[in-house]
Amino acid sequence: MNDEAARASGDDPVPTVPAGLERAGDVFLPEPPSRKPWLVLTAIAVGTAAAGTILWSVLQSQRHAVEIEQLRARSERERASQETRQRAEVEARSQGESALAMLGSALYAPAAAALARLGPAAQSLDGGVYAQAARFLVPRLVTFDEAAKSLLPGDAARWRDSNLVRGLDGALQEVPGRPIAAHLFSPAGSELLIVDADQQAWVYRWPSLATAGPHALGAVCVDSLDILPDGRFAVDTGALRSTGDAEPSAPPPAGSAVRIVLGLDGRPSAPVARETSAVSRCAASSGKRGQETAVRAAPLRRLQFPRLRDEAAFWRPSPRRDAPTELPAVLPLDIRPRAPYGELDPAALPGTAEERTAIQRHLGDEALTTGLVRAEGRSIALSLHITSTQATALNLCEFEPASRKLTACGMVAMPAGAVPLFSPDHRRALLTTDTRDDPFRLFNIVRLGERCKVAQPPGERVDTAAFNTAGDRLAVVTMSHELWSYEVTAACEVRLVLRQALPALREGTRSSLAWIDPATVIWVAGQGEVFALDARSGLLRWSQHSLWPLAGRGVQVRASADGKLVVLFDHRHVQLASAANGVALSGLLEVRTLKSAEQKAGGDICDAELANTGEIRLRVQAGTCSETAAQGEARTDWRRLAPDDPQLGLDTKPGLWRRTAISEGDGRAAVPLQELLR
Repeated sequence: MNDEAARASGDDPVPTVPAGLERAGDVFLPEPPSRKPWLVLTAIAVGTAAAGTILWSVLQSQRHAVEIEQLRARSERERASQETRQRAEVEARSQGESALAMLGSALYAPAAAALARLGPAAQSLDGGVYAQAARFLVPRLVTFDEAAKSLLPGDAARWRDSNLVRGLDGALQEVPGRPIAAHLFSPAGSELLIVDADQQAWVYRWPSLATAGPHALGAVCVDSLDILPDGRFAVDTGALRSTGDAEPSAPPPAGSAVRIVLGLDGRPSAPVARETSAVSRCAASSGKRGQETAVRAAPLRRLQFPRLRDEAAFWRPSPRRDAPTELPAVLPLDIRPRAPYGELDPAALPGTAEERTAIQRHLGDEALTTGLVRAEGRSIALSLHITSTQATALNLCEFEPASRKLTACGMVAMPAGAVPLFSPDHRRALLTTDTRDDPFRLFNIVRLGERCKVAQPPGERVDTAAFNTAGDRLAVVTMSHELWSYEVTAACEVRLVLRQALPALREGTRSSLAWIDPATVIWVAGQGEVFALDARSGLLRWSQHSLWPLAGRGVQVRASADGKLVVLFDHRHVQLASAANGVALSGLLEVRTLKSAEQKAGGDICDAELANTGEIRLRVQAGTCSETAAQGEARTDWRRLAPDDPQLGLDTKPGLWRRTAISEGDGRAAVPLQELLR
């Protein structure tokens, strides 16, 4: 509507608002900008944020899915690895237990070979018992090269399913085919004739082993091989096989044989009869076609491998370690030309002069054996003298070391031939007899023979007994094969801890007993039987049935300081074993087989020491084992070296021993000869 129209209608005209201005009363103001772009931008920002959130959520979800998949894959790998490890451990443990079982059956070479196939990780299973056995037994295996040295140039042997031949040049080669019945090298060693168990002839070029053959000889067996002046080989036999429908060939007449000459190509020529003075080893034909009886030659000797080194190879002469010149704290009863306590003055003793003179004689000229104990601040002289044809007495006299004066004496009466068993510190002594009157007596050396109180002594004869190292435990085995275990207090009061039945032995069998730690005793029953028992509970810790295949009487046992090894010995033999399970870790040595340029063979084992490394030291003496003889020329010392001692000169790398055990990987595949000889 225009202004004229507005005025004609009587209304006031509405002012026209210029573009970009708005009216505020009669005043025109600028128009505010539109809000739509901000709303768009806000919407875009919100949408972008939402999209980012969604995208982030998607990415996070994908990342979590990837992580979950990685965790699942890692878990699968760990599970597969654990299953593989468990299977390997089960197989290794089975192989290790099989090896220990073979050791228990005295199959030492197969056991050592099985242990050699175990890797270091497998050897550490079950507390390291396999590792301990492997450490001592694997070095006892000879290498294949050492075993093959028994084959001299020109010799042949059978090993597994292979023929081994050592040429005249010293090279050892594997010759395939059937077992060798006879073989012969040419004088130059460049050709080798082999007749196998099927009476086929093979002529080989040496050392290439290029062959001409095989060619059937038609012989029942081979008497001998020969080489002719022209270099051809000849085979002598006493009987030929029949062929086809022809009648069997008649045996050659007495005093003759059949010779088959081989051509240069190895083909046999027609048999020719020849005169001979030798008697044929081959059987003649039975006279019926196809029923000839072949008398085979002696089978080819077999190469023994795996096999063990001789036990004496681990022993060396040892420098003598003489006892110190000054008196030690304790000396046992021993045969000595001079008493270790010297001349003692009995003047301060109570009693008559005659009694004091008798005591002086008993400690001096009339003493059969003498000894010295220093314990609890006291010095006590010991001597044993005869009181009658059927009795002896143990004299115990305390003296002052500075003045050499006797202060008090005691005496323990004993049947003739009875020998007291001293505790290792010589503070206690056990006397057992076969008499009904007082057959079990424990007395206190420090208290000059005072009787100890035994609440429950065994009610029968004692076979063997032993104190532990501390002297506070006593174990006894009776003739009815019962184990009685006691605790001994400082006041020498004895309390029964255990009474346990033991496996029955043959009538009249005698045994030995020893402690190897504060709670374990070893009972050597003899004829292979050895048992380790808990002296408190009576539980059997282990048993071995071939560890000591000798008489059980008089066997002593020493343990290493760490309690992992034990050595068993009598006056002639020594054997190393594991304290954990009793398996033998060495060969049973007869000490009289030991000899060297410095020391002669002979003598008896008087004592043994065992180190944690497995080294054994023996004191060997000719005649009676005594402290005096130990200082004389009759004494020799020997030691068994630890298995990893450099003096042995053995290569103890596991790879070598796995190779010598004829195994690759799982032990089922045979190692090629070339690998074994590397």
